[in-house]
Amino acid sequence: MKSRYGRPIFHGRFPRMIDREFHARQVTRLLRRFPVVAIQGARQVGTTTLANSIVSSTEHSVRFDLENPADLARLADPMLALQELKGIVVLDEIQRRPNLFPILHVLADRRPIRARFLVLGGAAPALHRQSSESLAGRIAYYELPGLGIGETRASRQIGSGCAAASRSHF
Repeated sequence: MKSRYGRPIFHGRFPRMIDREFHARQVTRLLRRFPVVAIQGARQVGTTTLANSIVSSTEHSVRFDLENPADLARLADPMLALQELKGIVVLDEIQRRPNLFPILHVLADRRPIRARFLVLGGAAPALHRQSSESLAGRIAYYELPGLGIGETRASRQIGSGCAAASRSHF
């Protein structure tokens, strides 16, 4: 079953994905300005889901999950694997392969820019320090916060219920 926006609605035990369109627009703007954009956030805030929603509307995109042995094998020679790619390249869990940062430096300096890199990882200070040293001036950071109260459907229902209840007492 689909909602009126064409997105699937799950009933039962499958959760409904929360649309984080504002954050997608912000990251997309950064990708236009910088060859590398890092989305950081606490565990389970939706960095991977956000990246997937951004690249789903892109004609050319490639995704590497650095927790997946098959993707790690594809990156055995990272320069060879990345240099011919076009569009948006997502590198999820990049903190597992810090040796990729110098390669991203080289690829970010190419003209014309063929690919933009969307790197995902926890907000680990080591990751931030390492990427900022090797990618200075080439990388933008976007901190994805936890869900805001306005982003959850339950909060809207609770809020409207409270407003109705408070009006009925006067």
